[in-house]
Amino acid sequence: MFFELVIMPSAREDSLIMYDITGAVQNGNNDFKMDADTTDEFSCNEKQKKKTKRIWKRECLGRHEQPRLSILQKESEMTDENGFGDLMWMTAEEFEFLLRMVGPLITKQHTKMRRAISPRDRLSVTLRFLATGKTFSSLSAQYKIGASTISQIVMETCGALYQLMKKDFLKFIYATVGTQEKVSDAGLFAYSDLCKEMDQGQLNFPPPEPLPNSDIMMPYMFVGDEACPLRPDLVKPYPNKQMDHSQQKKNWPMHKLECHAMCAFGENWCPSETVRLVARIIARLRHQRERSPSEKLLSLRDMESHMEDMDNEKRELNEAHIAGLHHFYSKHLDFPDHQALLTLFSQVHCNGFTVEDEELSNLGLAIFPDIALLNHSCCPNVIVTYRGINAEVRAVQEISQGQEIYTSYIDLLYPTEDRIERLRDVYYFSCDCKECSTKSMDKQKLKVRKLSDEISQKEIRDMAMGICIFNEDYDGGVRYGEKVMKPYTVLYPAYSLNIASMYLKMGRLYMALDKKSTGINAFQKALAIMEVVYGKDHAYVTELKQEIRGE
Repeated sequence: MFFELVIMPSAREDSLIMYDITGAVQNGNNDFKMDADTTDEFSCNEKQKKKTKRIWKRECLGRHEQPRLSILQKESEMTDENGFGDLMWMTAEEFEFLLRMVGPLITKQHTKMRRAISPRDRLSVTLRFLATGKTFSSLSAQYKIGASTISQIVMETCGALYQLMKKDFLKFIYATVGTQEKVSDAGLFAYSDLCKEMDQGQLNFPPPEPLPNSDIMMPYMFVGDEACPLRPDLVKPYPNKQMDHSQQKKNWPMHKLECHAMCAFGENWCPSETVRLVARIIARLRHQRERSPSEKLLSLRDMESHMEDMDNEKRELNEAHIAGLHHFYSKHLDFPDHQALLTLFSQVHCNGFTVEDEELSNLGLAIFPDIALLNHSCCPNVIVTYRGINAEVRAVQEISQGQEIYTSYIDLLYPTEDRIERLRDVYYFSCDCKECSTKSMDKQKLKVRKLSDEISQKEIRDMAMGICIFNEDYDGGVRYGEKVMKPYTVLYPAYSLNIASMYLKMGRLYMALDKKSTGINAFQKALAIMEVVYGKDHAYVTELKQEIRGE
């Protein structure tokens, strides 16, 4: 139930430069001469006209037998995969695939006067134009090909690509062209006619429909790339900016494992996050010859499982997970024996980390054995955050040399008895930290829990922030957020992601309601926390700064 949104930036074409001859004077011989301050002297006689000698290209462009950027491309193709990707915005294999398809259609014959530009260079300059939006004049300097020739090459090559790919690859519903190169993708979308029509509700979207095999109603929406903003009618994938090409290549076997299983089950593909994580662990352990970077202190096999502490309910849950693992992966994965699977699921149950984004939306489940060694405290001095596929432990308090570091395993908004019950149920221990011993914040926390219960019982349809945003009831979302923000700032630690995510959501709601100054203020408060818990160079921090600047 998704449309595909494709935005293609395009640079302006070369301007047509015309000389001003309004200052020319006519003499008795019907000769026309330009003023003395013009750059060229022009003379014409009706009886005798001199033919101007034509040249194929400028002298400076003819000094190189092969285009300069083409040489760099060829070297990158042979020795530097990442460099080739940065240059052409695709892999060398993808470039060769396109060249084989379109090459016969764009090949030109050599003549006695000059050699034709090769199909490789024609495709290269076209892809460079489409990828960067550079002007033809700029590309002329890079490729040592005349700007007018590049203009013709781009038109011909684009036409050939379209004819070859329109049936199987290119299915555009909408395209916008003519934006200058300096405009970002997000800015291009913001100023497009499509965005304006989406804002005004003029696209005639079909009414919401239930998901397959479900009665949950879902609206139609666009799917954009990472540059697009999140909107009720536009979603985008979670960013993966920290994963370089080598990491993507290393992760391919994991993707291949799930891809085959997903294709086999189609709409019936529905393993739990725990089952998917265990399947990946089994696949990785099968090929792993040495410890991973996250197992320097503790190997995955040596993690605590607490199998002897599990009650019947948890044992039954593990058996259900094993059944799901066999159901979805038995044709694509070799399993260890039943007891080893019970141990592995138990280890994941009490050592797994929930990976979340900047708004604390659940992204998945992960295992980091070394970080699992950190003990719990309800007054933590470090916090665990994520950068791509890696976990980071960052200090949120002053830590002296030799002092033990603690993180929090649970949500700290709960009163002491609730926290201890949660810790015993999942992690099989009781906490004796200072906060649990003194219970100093329990009275205030009980008030907040009562407030949350009242909201859940009486006003959940109108006030719950997620539902309000989904229904575009931004005023309702702001009322809910303002109601819980004050107790959040009192009861959570100063550098809590719960506070940062609430400020972030509030800021976006204020901006949607055209309360820009209030929204910027909320963004700034979120930024102050995020720079500590994520680091100033984290992608989430960079994106928030761009959001504050309106980019």
